Parts: sequence; C-alpha cells; structure tokens
Amino acid sequence: MFSKIKSGFKSHKKLVVILFSSFLILGLSGGIYYFDYFRDSISPNIISKKKPTPTPKLEPLKVSDNNLKKFSSCSTLTSVFENRKKEQQNRLMEFAATAPADPPGKGGGGGEYSETNVQVEGVDEGDIVKTDGDYIYTIVKEKAIKIVKALPANNISLSSTINFPDNYAVKELFLDGNKLVALGNSAIKARGITNVPEWYSDYNFNEVYTFIKIWDITDRNNPNLVRDLQYQGNYSTSRKISSSVYVVVNTAPDFEIINKDAKADQYIPKISTSVGSSQYKPACECQDVHYLTSLNSKKETTEAEDIRNLKDSNFVSVITIKAQDVSADPDKKVIVASTDKAYASAKNLYLAEPQYPELTTNGTVSNLIPDSNNTAIHKFALSAERTDYLSSTIVPGEVLNKYSMDEYNDHLRIATTKGNVWNQTTKSTNNLYVLDKNFKLVGKIEGLAEGEHIYSARFVGERGYLVTFKKVDPFFTLDLKDPASPKVVGQLKIPGYSDYLHPIDENHIIGIGKNTIEAQQELESERRVDFAWYQGIKMAIFDVTDFANPKEMHKVTIGDRGTDSYALHDPKAFLYDKKKNLLVIPILLAEMSETQKKQAEDWEYGANTYQGSYVYNVTLDAGFELRGRVTHYSENHFKDIENNMSYYYYGDDKSIARSLYIGDNLYTVSNGKIMVNNLSNLSKLKELSL
Repeated sequence: MFSKIKSGFKSHKKLVVILFSSFLILGLSGGIYYFDYFRDSISPNIISKKKPTPTPKLEPLKVSDNNLKKFSSCSTLTSVFENRKKEQQNRLMEFAATAPADPPGKGGGGGEYSETNVQVEGVDEGDIVKTDGDYIYTIVKEKAIKIVKALPANNISLSSTINFPDNYAVKELFLDGNKLVALGNSAIKARGITNVPEWYSDYNFNEVYTFIKIWDITDRNNPNLVRDLQYQGNYSTSRKISSSVYVVVNTAPDFEIINKDAKADQYIPKISTSVGSSQYKPACECQDVHYLTSLNSKKETTEAEDIRNLKDSNFVSVITIKAQDVSADPDKKVIVASTDKAYASAKNLYLAEPQYPELTTNGTVSNLIPDSNNTAIHKFALSAERTDYLSSTIVPGEVLNKYSMDEYNDHLRIATTKGNVWNQTTKSTNNLYVLDKNFKLVGKIEGLAEGEHIYSARFVGERGYLVTFKKVDPFFTLDLKDPASPKVVGQLKIPGYSDYLHPIDENHIIGIGKNTIEAQQELESERRVDFAWYQGIKMAIFDVTDFANPKEMHKVTIGDRGTDSYALHDPKAFLYDKKKNLLVIPILLAEMSETQKKQAEDWEYGANTYQGSYVYNVTLDAGFELRGRVTHYSENHFKDIENNMSYYYYGDDKSIARSLYIGDNLYTVSNGKIMVNNLSNLSKLKELSL
C-alpha cells in the first residue's frame, strides 16, 4: 500500500510523447547532474549574453456564463473528439518519424484517538490507514484491507481481511460510522474493440476504471459489501463532508483503440452502479457534458466556432455518493478537461488543470518547458446530494499542490510559480492571486522571489505563508486581511527549505523539509553554479508573533544526504497533536561514516542505517526533544544489507508509513505489521503481523 508501483494501466499517448521528449531534450543539452532519489535542487543556470525577455502580464480571466456551455447533441460531441483523435494521431506519427521512441506499455473505547492530518477541518481526506478508536483499517500492498481490533492494546488482533483481485489497486479509505469506503483503480478488459493497430497486436487491452466500494462493517468480523460502483477513468482524489463522498476521476479516451465509426457513448465515461453487475452505460447524456469556450474570447461564439477551438480531449468527472444511503443514485458531473490537483473547502471544490504544451504539426514539441505556463481552475459547489459546476478561470503559473489553494470568506487565494528556475533569460517568479466567489480578480502579489519556485504554502485565516527555494529558503509572511490588497509583510532567509508547513497556533508554524549546502565548485567555463545540495531532514519552528520579522525559533536536523520521509511527499504521514506535545514522522535515515565526513563532497550520500518513526516532544520552550524511535525491522537488519538504497525501503513490508495514537498508546503501521508502543516511554506492548 505504500509503494509507488508501476501501473499496468494505459497512459495517455500525448503525455507519454511529451515526457519522452522532455528527457530527450534535457539529455541532449548535456545537463547531467547528481539527483536525490525523490528530487534534487540541481539546476545550474547557463550564463547568457542575451537580455532577459520581460514576462508578459497575464490577468486571471473571469469566465462568464457564455463560456460555460453544454453540447447541443451527441453528434456535436462526437465531432469534437473525432477532430482531436485525427490531430493527435497525425502528430504522433510525425513525431515518431523524427525521434526514437520506446514501444508502448500494456494497457472508542480507548479514549482519544488521532485522525487523518487534513488540510481543512471538517473536510476529510482518504488515506491508507484509518481508525475509529476501536479498530484500525489499513491497506496492504494495494491488494487487501485489514480490519484490526486495536483494543486492548496489549492484545491487538486481526478481525477480518478484504482481498482484491490482481487487477485492482486499492488507494484510499474513508470511515463513516459503520460504513467503510474504499477507492482505487481496476483494470477491466476493453469491450467491443475492433480498430486495433497492427503494432498493438502483442498487447492486452485494459481500460482503467475507478471503483468505489462500500461495506457495512457493523460486524467487523464479517464486512458486507453493499455498494460496488465502477466508473471509467483514473482515480484522482476525493473528499468527504459528513456522509457525502466526492470523488474526482480523469478519463482519457484512447484514440488508438476506439472504433473507427465511434458513437458518442464510446467517448463519454461509462459507469456500473450495482454489486456484481457487468452492465455499463454512459455516465450522462451528451447534452449534460460541460465544455469551456476560449477564455480569451471577448464575444459570444457559435457552437461551430467552439468545436474548432476546443483543444482538450479528456473528461473530468465529479461523483457524489452517500455513504449511508447505498441505494441512492450517484450524482455525476462531467466536463471536458483534465486535472491533477484538488482543494475543497466546506462549500466548494476547486480542480486545478495544468495547461500542457501542444505538439506542433511538424512533430516537434512547442514550448516543451514553457515560460508562460498557466493553470485553469474549475469550481464546483458542494451539497449533500450533489455538486454543481459553477465556473472556470485561468491564473498565470503552476500550482504546486492542494496547500497552494485556500478559500476564506468566499475568496480563493492561490499561489503559483510562473516560468522555470533554470531559465536565465526569463526568470521564474512566484505569485499570489485572490479571486472572489465569481472568479473576479480582486487582489494579487506578483514577481516574488525571482529565479526560485514555491516549495510549500499554507494559509491560516487572514495570514499566508510561502516557502520558495533555489539556494536558500526565503520564508515569506503574507497579510491577506484585505482581499483587494494582499501584502508581503516579512521574510526570513535561512539554509534549507520546507516541503510542508503545519500551524501550531496563530503565531507559530512547524516546517519540515531538507537542509541544504550551497554548491561551491565550478562546473564548466560556460556555466556557473547556482544551486544547493540537499542534505538531511530539517524541522523548524517559525515564530511569526512579529509578523514583519519572522524568526526560526527552534530547529533540528536528522541524518545526512539521502535521509528522507514519507511526510515530505504526503503530509498524511505527519502526526502532530498540540495537547500531547506529540510529533511523529517516519524517517529513512542515511548517515555518513566519520571517514566519509572527512573526505566527502557535499553531493555524497550516506548509507541507510534506520527506518522507522521518530517520536518527538514539541514545545515552544524547548523545541524538538526526541522521545525515542520505533522500527519494524530487526536490530541487525541494516548491518546485513549490502545495497543500502532508498528505493529498497519505500514499499518494503516493514517500512513504517503511518503512525496514530489511541489513548496513551502509539500504533505504527507498515505493510507487514502493526506495532503498539506506550507513548510515555515507547516500551513495546504488542505487534501483529499482517
């Protein structure tokens, strides 16, 4: 459940070509540098005598009602996708003639307990581990759900196991009273395919579906499947408010295998809603599909003009189900778009759609790494039974993740990075835009931290925080009290950066990321060093009492270069409880020997010497005090490993990925076991093999 397993599902051809081209062009440029396993801030800038090209001003655009249209008929929808199908096939053929390519792949009773670390209070997020204070529900290797009786802590036991077929990948769970909701992907044999290209003949055709399954777990020993929904497309994300679950699905029609004389229902995502049913039907009528006209259009457009201008060939669907009403029909909203990030308040859902470059007609990539990258934002209103598609707009730059978006007093605040940090001619900039409920731009900050990009963002009421990075970490404080006049109030420059910011209270923030050392050596005569080497994990407490003069109040560094944590990439792995002064994070520790430290360059990695949960006592007076560590590995495990590489442990059966507490006990969870330790002294009480 914790590994990044290569999927057998088919990828969108256009994206494959773009990614392949990216590696090809970057490789040909001679830029070969050292990289950390997940990410390394190594982007030497090439000195150029050319004058920098000024970044064009681009205002976020309000989408009027005239831009929100629906297809008038199925024939209209079909014509749009047929046009896109021909364009993409022609471009792929031209590209294949000019560049080599790889062949395509295959298509409580225990008292208080911790909850999932979510962005917005009251808006739950799916996770690989959930608890209700009596039981723990955990996904194992994406192939099973284990229901574990967590109490008494010294005698935890397995209540039941829900197994999944090989063609299923379980991604996330929700709990709602006596209902357990599981979401993920399934690969289903494509039906009715007759237009198979000759060069595909050796491959099996699978269509990716998102499944939503609900069990009645009144009897934890015998969970009863009461809802089984399959929806064509790749699972993206989800949220739960009260008993309503909102699921986002991306569907990319595979133009290589869709029938030559396809009808509209072959393009529209399909759905099956009954337990054990193999009957699939279009999720909606053609006339219910929304699409966007040109956001730059100043005049009313005809449907014929819209069809010619419509460039997207994917669907985004938002599905609403009621966990406690399994017989109710799901609500489906479908738009022509694609998305990779989502943010939800208690009232609205916002989907971010990156604006990918197009392939030119001569088969090359136009603006492969564009300086004018933008993001479309799609807004849906949330209610208990349904969602309603409201509007869309475009903001300059790219959105890092969900924490870069926030709704406050009916205004959306969104932080973006525009451009690329390694481009000397047009330097990257960081921006903040404030949009009202009608997506009208009311305030902005632009041109922040030129030449850097956002590593983390957090909004807390009328305050905002941004961390940008290239060589050092500017921590910015933003005054957002007046939506029409957001201001940068203060900044702090320190080594390292934060991947995730977590508020302690209104005046103190925890940051977790990496320590860094600025590179010193010259690379080539035509290049200059302008980057830093990542080192070990760094945690800090920022004091923002004096908002204009933020201070680094406390800090701690864990390990050497190569040290990593699930919490850097998924904040759900970050367990913090202010009342208990408790902070727990999983750490993959890398350490250099004393001999290495005397001889090592800044880019050298340490050897992995530990993986497990680091348990801290956190106070404003003393900072980070290590209570102790918990591991699922044997004492001599790391001494016996010959090849200590980070990727070996991520996804390993004993690699701890989540921690939670119930009462006075800490539960750590890996693919292979759950271990219980006393919170006060971390003495081991019990472990259960999974």
